[in-house]
Amino acid sequence: PLSEINTEMTDERYAEIWQRVRQRGGYESETRYHRKDGSEFRSAVSATYLKDDSGEYLFLSGRDITERKRAEHALKISQERLSLALAGAGLGLWDWNVVNGDVLHDDRWLDMLGYKRGDIEPAITTWNKLIHPDDFQRVLRTLDIHLEGLTSVYQCEFRMKEKSGRWRWIQSLGKVVDRD
Repeated sequence: PLSEINTEMTDERYAEIWQRVRQRGGYESETRYHRKDGSEFRSAVSATYLKDDSGEYLFLSGRDITERKRAEHALKISQERLSLALAGAGLGLWDWNVVNGDVLHDDRWLDMLGYKRGDIEPAITTWNKLIHPDDFQRVLRTLDIHLEGLTSVYQCEFRMKEKSGRWRWIQSLGKVVDRD
């Protein structure tokens, strides 16, 4: 019986799922199962309900997602560590896709300038507009030198306009991670 490999699947739970499948025409969930040796694995289960003149049918399929769940957990831990390290160092994070001009900022980077997510367009053109006019050409030259591969790291100090209109000195560090 199913209850031997899935201790979460009681007769009541099965009846509840069966009813939900009948009402909605399908059902998807993630659940834990146990192998014969007692080890546990995670599975994504999909159920489809069909009814015709000959009766009602429930088609079930399952996929082992144990490795995906382990990878998701490891990624979550890694993201938490990065977030703590950035917060502890007082750093904001940005990522620029040179090909399409999109820029991703983390909340700390936005907060340094008084912005919230959605306040500014996530594009290189926005970044350019926030740089102090007296610093702009120097920033671009420093960036171009790095993009040409003449420096291993992009590093530049310049002023950026806060949401309040004040200028704030920023030390910006970056590195090309992929060239084509």
